[in-house]
Amino acid sequence: LRPMRRSEHAGIYDPIGHQLIIFGGSLGVPVNCSYPTPTFENETWLLDIACGSWRKIEGGPSFGLARHAAVYDSTEHRMLVFGGRYREGTSGNYTLFNSVWAFDLETESWSQVQTNAGPSARINTSVAYDPTNHRLILFGGNSSASGMAYIANDDTWILDLNTNTWSEVFTPSAPSRRLFAPALWDDERQRFVIFGGADETAFFGTVPYFGEIYSLELSGAQGQWTRLDDPALTGPDGRFWASLTHDLERDRYIMFGGHDSLDLGNRNDLWVFYPEDGVWAVQTLGDAYNLPPRGFCD
Repeated sequence: LRPMRRSEHAGIYDPIGHQLIIFGGSLGVPVNCSYPTPTFENETWLLDIACGSWRKIEGGPSFGLARHAAVYDSTEHRMLVFGGRYREGTSGNYTLFNSVWAFDLETESWSQVQTNAGPSARINTSVAYDPTNHRLILFGGNSSASGMAYIANDDTWILDLNTNTWSEVFTPSAPSRRLFAPALWDDERQRFVIFGGADETAFFGTVPYFGEIYSLELSGAQGQWTRLDDPALTGPDGRFWASLTHDLERDRYIMFGGHDSLDLGNRNDLWVFYPEDGVWAVQTLGDAYNLPPRGFCD
């Protein structure tokens, strides 16, 4: 028993139960340059890492989600899910959400977190959890309901999980509007970090994707963005939809994969960023094809 292959899902690692939890996603498969017909799964799956076995949990939100964001709330031992999209049928605009759902890892049950009005409904958002202050940090994302266009954002929000209250963060400047940018929370330095991403031209244009890494330091409702990498030094090429995490033992940010703007393909290279030195180092360059593709999109 295991989940079917899928994309556009989200999940977390539970360090107490030593398990992986994923929710939602799409089973649609693209062929060459065609856009897949997405599905919107509302399945919750748990992988026991020690045993290597999957379990499916029944129940949850009454609708499926894709392109949502998930974080592990270590204070209340739960997975939090923000945003996402859903559509009845196979064509037309999507319904976007700005709701927050919680999956309790003790009871293995879902509930909606009731909040005040916050960020607009969106998908492909940069989200991280701050355990010291028990809050969720959110930046950017796509607020277009169309599957053929993007509306990128550059706003920043905090969800105080002690009161379930959203508040917008005001910054004198911010990274350019973007979506598909992975994020992490550096608890040692008390800052929110994002890498890469793309703007409204993702998939549709020739503008290179972003390859910078930024941090946001917060003070109440105010924030200050700072670029951490030196553009004159070697680093990953621009990409979106990569994965980013903080290796606490060695104090480094680890970045894997993503969708590049050079070959318009998926990558599997592995990079690390050392926050004390502000430099990138490549760990594995990833696979390279020894033959050219037979044709465009093959």
